[in-house]
Amino acid sequence: MRVTSRCVAGMLMGAGIGAMAASPHPRGLAIGRPAPPLEAVDLSGARKSLADFPGKVRLVLFWHPRYRRSKEALCGAAELVRRYKGAALLTVVSGPSDRDQLRKAASSCGSPIPVLLDPDRTNFGRYQIVATPSLLIISADGKLLNRTAGFGREGLGSVQRYLDEIFGQAQPVKGAPAGGGRYRRRLAMARQLLRLGLADQAEEILESLTSEAPDFRPAWVELGYLEARRGKVEAAERCFERAAELDPKAADIAAGMSWLWRRKGDNRRAEEWAGKVPPDDPHQPLLKPQSQKRRAH
Repeated sequence: MRVTSRCVAGMLMGAGIGAMAASPHPRGLAIGRPAPPLEAVDLSGARKSLADFPGKVRLVLFWHPRYRRSKEALCGAAELVRRYKGAALLTVVSGPSDRDQLRKAASSCGSPIPVLLDPDRTNFGRYQIVATPSLLIISADGKLLNRTAGFGREGLGSVQRYLDEIFGQAQPVKGAPAGGGRYRRRLAMARQLLRLGLADQAEEILESLTSEAPDFRPAWVELGYLEARRGKVEAAERCFERAAELDPKAADIAAGMSWLWRRKGDNRRAEEWAGKVPPDDPHQPLLKPQSQKRRAH
């Protein structure tokens, strides 16, 4: 059964994602145009803004400590800034928040991270945030270069490739498809549908994405894990192999590949892939052998 766009928008609103997540054309914030002003008080009470980082490419991360993906994005963004000396990180937490919890989350990433407080969601609305976490890249002259909404580890990989291009470290890889922002919004919608338990509707969106934009790697990754959870070995293999073609070094498909080889009876290759899975990977349950899962039940 198909879900109409009106029904999907209603479900997303109920899950805490604004109606813009269902719209292919969010108002304002055009890529290449000046970014809105951003100014707020940090955890120490000092007022911070984009102007505090002159000459830097600014990464602006909207996040919240209650969400696992936000914590992954926070530490991932901090690692990106350490990699690119010409970049600076500014993070924003909108709505009610606990300062001690914020300090603990920020300190867990291994380096000082500026955290701005946005209790009345002024900056959240000004930047048209459709999902948390959202990462925006703003040029040294204040223009919006890129935005990634509702992403996980695979989203950070695409951000890294974009920064490689900015800082002249790019390798010859396939670029993001035209209309990437529109595809990312549809990907965010599919992920939210999965969280709501509407796997069939999410699969429909993901399959349309992989058909329209065969180089849009995050859709292949998400679809691969959806097929893996359903036990569809051949379909999952097709998705993961395509994702690996687009970025052979990415670790976000390692759990899926380990699952595939274990299902095929090749435990050696399964263990090789399992060794590449980060300890906090959300797909860790796929690494458990099927026999152990059955005994657990």
